[in-house]
Amino acid sequence: ACGNFFGGKVGEICKKMTKETDLGALYDKKRKQFYIGYNLDTGRFEGHYDLKISEARLLGYVYSALYKSSKPYFGTENVLSGAEGNTLYSWGGTMFEYLMPEIFLDTPKKSLVGSSARNAVKVQIKSACGGVWGVSECGYSDVDECGNYRYEAFGLNALGLKSSANACVVSPYSSALALEFAPKEAVKNLENLKKQAYGNFGFFEAVDNRATESQVVREYMAHHTGMLLAAVANYLKCGAIRRAFMSDAAMDGAKMLLTEPINRSKPQRKKDNGFLETVTEGRDFKAVYPKNLVIPRFNLLKTDDYGVAVNDFGEGYSFSKGVFVTRFRQNMFEPYGNFFVVRDEDDDSLLSPTFSPLKMRGDYSAEFGLNHARFSNGNLSEEVFCPSFYCGETRILTLSNPHKTDKTYTVFFYSEPLLGTQEADFAHRSFNNLFSKTTEKTDKNGVLEMSMERRFPTSDKKAYMTLTAKGADGLTGVTDRFRFIGKNRTVGNALAYTVLPKRVAGDVSEPCMAFYGEVRLKPGEQKSVEVTLGYAENEKDALKLLERPKSVYFGKSLKSPQTVNDKTEIKLTGKAYEYFNALFGALCYVPYSDGKLKKLAADKTGLSKTITSDFCRKALYFGFNEKTEEDFDEFVEGFELMRSFGAECNLVVGYVESDFYGGKTYRRILSKIKSSVIGKEVFIVNLEGEGKDVEKLCFKSFSGFDEKHKLPVAKPKNRKKTAKPWKIDGDFDVGNGTFVTMGNKNFYVSKGMKADALPYSDVVAEPRGGFVATDNGGGHSWFLNSRECKTTVWDSDTVSPPISEKFVLTTSGKSYSLTDGSAAVFEKGAVTFLSDTGEALTKLTEYMLPDGLGKRYELEIKNKGKGEKKFTAITDFDLS
Repeated sequence: ACGNFFGGKVGEICKKMTKETDLGALYDKKRKQFYIGYNLDTGRFEGHYDLKISEARLLGYVYSALYKSSKPYFGTENVLSGAEGNTLYSWGGTMFEYLMPEIFLDTPKKSLVGSSARNAVKVQIKSACGGVWGVSECGYSDVDECGNYRYEAFGLNALGLKSSANACVVSPYSSALALEFAPKEAVKNLENLKKQAYGNFGFFEAVDNRATESQVVREYMAHHTGMLLAAVANYLKCGAIRRAFMSDAAMDGAKMLLTEPINRSKPQRKKDNGFLETVTEGRDFKAVYPKNLVIPRFNLLKTDDYGVAVNDFGEGYSFSKGVFVTRFRQNMFEPYGNFFVVRDEDDDSLLSPTFSPLKMRGDYSAEFGLNHARFSNGNLSEEVFCPSFYCGETRILTLSNPHKTDKTYTVFFYSEPLLGTQEADFAHRSFNNLFSKTTEKTDKNGVLEMSMERRFPTSDKKAYMTLTAKGADGLTGVTDRFRFIGKNRTVGNALAYTVLPKRVAGDVSEPCMAFYGEVRLKPGEQKSVEVTLGYAENEKDALKLLERPKSVYFGKSLKSPQTVNDKTEIKLTGKAYEYFNALFGALCYVPYSDGKLKKLAADKTGLSKTITSDFCRKALYFGFNEKTEEDFDEFVEGFELMRSFGAECNLVVGYVESDFYGGKTYRRILSKIKSSVIGKEVFIVNLEGEGKDVEKLCFKSFSGFDEKHKLPVAKPKNRKKTAKPWKIDGDFDVGNGTFVTMGNKNFYVSKGMKADALPYSDVVAEPRGGFVATDNGGGHSWFLNSRECKTTVWDSDTVSPPISEKFVLTTSGKSYSLTDGSAAVFEKGAVTFLSDTGEALTKLTEYMLPDGLGKRYELEIKNKGKGEKKFTAITDFDLS
């Protein structure tokens, strides 16, 4: 167009550029479609423009005209919408996709594309919001960490296949593009927009009407202003730019491509979701969980790069791209998650904004929303965000001083990285920890930077977890879990809360990401400590993740109005979203009922084994019929959301086939399953055959969340007193204990607990079973196979080993652990724990029955007092 209009030197430059441009480089000859782009990082072309209504329509026309082939132009699909009769769908439902190519192409008004463009304008006018119309891709009111307005392809649901909620963000250039299709309406709309969005250089970028008050996006974009000017020139000068473009011989020679006739078939009209006027309307929800905590309810925060599952105890985990960034166990009574703990320096008392990890009495509440979680307890509050612009999460702890005097607090933060799969972590936790390296430093502004690199021994792959913290004085990072927590402790009673550890980083056998710092507050003052965790797959991206949270705009961006955009993968409505959050908690913590287990065991068809993946997953049942079909799409969305967070569940869809030969019902179900694997994660069962009783075998049927599945309140743990170990003199010392020779037998005797990194252990094995015991009471029993057939729970945690076979002695209102902290005697075939509680001497011996057919425990108690006393022995086994 420029070459023909200007001629001369400009024309020569334009012709040279046209001649030297290889449009075929972006053309996929197999699919007869253009690639969306080329990824420099992967060295591959990615994505295709597969719909006729898109900006690539102009490229297809030029390519076809220059290379004399109609395949590029007709290689795209024509998908019809019922809007305004027959209208071609675009992907995003934007004005840009329909009308930008029309600046140059002389498309007949009554052709399929011409009528679709005209109908799209009608739909846009009818979908006015805030008194104006014209929705297309543009900048909007949210800003990134550098203070720049964000950009997004906003569109109308009725015109776009993307099926996202309509967002009321109106751009002036969209109205200008419509001048030739609806001049009166477009001019009036531009006049209305001028009253609120006009600056020194013309129209501002957009008006964002989603919040309560309209917000003007005060920027100018050259390509949008350029389209506006070109559209105005075409309208005022009878298509001047279009005529110049089509005057080229090649472009004029391909005009027949634009005459595709209107399709007279009757397409199904797509349901219009209406506008998302505010960030929360229709989709977000506000669920508040107060002090009477029952089975933990989860909040699932997710973008396409990163996810956070956090429950109302404050426990949970983070994951990214199939990798568990932090460690998690489905155990209500052990704290796993990212936690803040605050120590009051006046009286050394401990507080936390969440019920975990301290599990102490307090004024706790949890508030869940679609894009955030908020916890509070007294003068502490914590907010959790999963921002769409960052591969990670941000947690903000806010402290206030309600007292009349100055206060000083020490703030602790703790996170336990995994950077791997749950399966590998269960298989050999200690081995996987060997391939970790940590760093820690504080920059000149007092911002703490920490990172952990995880190497994988069988490949060149690496994974990184980053932490950036600011807002406290003297921030000190600790990456050694043993130094922060201490031996035989948990994050609920970590040693660091009483004795501050030194800076630790480098190669550690038990890594963590923890720090502490000081916050001073004057009366009535309030301050915040901000922690940002990130995940990366290479060192370059990890360094970027460490830098970005330092920007002053980063924190502001977290709380600015955000709609549910392409990067937010959760598409559920508020009510359904809350339901699946609750169901996720039940899948984590609630076991099968006895009745269900009996039915699974009695099943002779083999169906129970199939739908539970060899009894490793819980089966959820959905009865599909005409009445429930409308709910099914949302249920599949929720199921796949839970599966994406690692929930061990399968979906069973029961149906009755109305069309036996055609299989229409089965095909309808099949078409609604998006990413789950049929026959592995989703099972479609005909209820007229062997599957008639399949619902009875499932963990839960879809009928709303069942309150009967709630678990009782998880109360704070009573700190048991540890029995005193016996004093034993041996032949020579090794580790925590000593070797003793008595007659012709050798014994190893532990002298009680010390801060060793590794406990001393004894293995007692018989052909059909055995057990491992350690001198701190940890260990587990097994049958047949020590790795695969554990009877009691085992986790190779050297810092806080789970004691799955607990023995407690109570008397006079006091309780004593008989294994944790006792003296342990190891001999061939048996382990004995000796304790002195002060009121009694105890001897607990455990050994295997012949051939390993059972395990026996013997407890001897000797009263040290003169009078009669009542002793109660309590056992607590955590079964695997």
